[in-house]
Amino acid sequence: MRIARPYKIFFLLLLISFAFVIGNISSFSPLRKINRYLTFPVYSFKHSIRDIERLKTENRKLREIISLYEIEKIKLREILKENERLRARLNQKFPSSSWEIIWAEIKEVYSRELLLDKGMADGVETGLPVLSSDTLVGRTAHIRQNKSMVTLLTHSSFSVGVRLARSGLEGVGEGLPLENSVHIRYIPKRSDVKKGDEVITSGRGGIFPSGLKVGEVSEVISEPFGFFLKIKVKPALDLSQIQDVVILMRKNVD
Repeated sequence: MRIARPYKIFFLLLLISFAFVIGNISSFSPLRKINRYLTFPVYSFKHSIRDIERLKTENRKLREIISLYEIEKIKLREILKENERLRARLNQKFPSSSWEIIWAEIKEVYSRELLLDKGMADGVETGLPVLSSDTLVGRTAHIRQNKSMVTLLTHSSFSVGVRLARSGLEGVGEGLPLENSVHIRYIPKRSDVKKGDEVITSGRGGIFPSGLKVGEVSEVISEPFGFFLKIKVKPALDLSQIQDVVILMRKNVD
């Protein structure tokens, strides 16, 4: 006679219960082995669940530690950048002792202008030279109480007296905004000008100190008509590499 499936399950559970009871009577009972054999999967499953929960907890703690480590790495990088910036300030070369300086932080960078965090309250005036290290940036304009705009040397309204360092030839540098460069005027044809020549400020006019880097010659064109060369200059300044600038003011001599 075949036993129905529900009864099989009932007898199996009954056998397991019986094994538990008998197996606990004596540690030497043969049924103890049967009990262990039948209950091992249950114990194994329980321990597996505990191990999984323990691993989840450990993983969560490790993720938290890694997150804190990444935050500390970011902070360290910022500290190193600030250290480099302050070190660059200490190594700043100023034109001469006849100039006073105002340190200013760059707040915004526009296509041909900069916004600084210094203004009239800090003594900033219109038309003052602005530089980074020994490189010309532009001049101050649109001064407000606590901020000011800087017209970059590539702006169409910007002009400065320049000198070709190798030959000593002098001209006037004017901004070419569409080409993001500077155009030197009034250098006669047949002058000794080569691509790559360094261009610096001449100091003519008294607004800008002499010897500041402007850039290097990127193109020399001798047109059939006219008396002067058409010289284009690639600016030496890379705004993405600087965070602050120096505004220069001439000292009052009593």
